Amino acid sequence: MEWSKLKGRGYVLFPVRLVAGIIFIVHGYGKLFGSPGLEGFGGYLASFSFPIAGTLALVIGLLEFFGGMLLILGIFSRFVSLLYIIELVVIILFIRLGNGFGAMELDLLLLASVLSVYVSGLKCCKWGWSKACKGRTCEAKS
Repeated sequence: MEWSKLKGRGYVLFPVRLVAGIIFIVHGYGKLFGSPGLEGFGGYLASFSFPIAGTLALVIGLLEFFGGMLLILGIFSRFVSLLYIIELVVIILFIRLGNGFGAMELDLLLLASVLSVYVSGLKCCKWGWSKACKGRTCEAKS
C-alpha cells in the first residue's frame, strides 16, 4: 500500500517528534539557562575552532530549546527538522567522528528522527497545531 493512502499515517511521527523534541529542549535549556551555559558551550565550540563561537552557542541554544517545542507542537516541523539536520551533520562530522561510535550514537539517533520528520513530506501531522492543519487532513507534500 502506498504511504499516501495509509490511514493514521499522520500519527506515526508524533512519538518521534515528542521524544526528539524533549531531548532538544533539555539540551537547549542547559545551554541557555543551566550547565554548561552559553559561556561554557561557547568555549567548547571555540576549542574546535568554530568561528563566532559565542554567537553560534546562542543560536544553537535557541534552536534546540524553542525548536524542540515547535517540533513537539508540529509547528514548522519540516523547517525545524532541516535546521536540526544541518546542526547534527556538523556535530557528527566536526566534533564526534574521531571519537568513535559511542560518542555519536545519540546524535545519529536524533539525526534519523529529524530526517524522518523532514522526508515524510507531510504538510501537517496529527497532534500538530500548525495553522496548515486547521480543517485539513494530512497529505503528502508534492
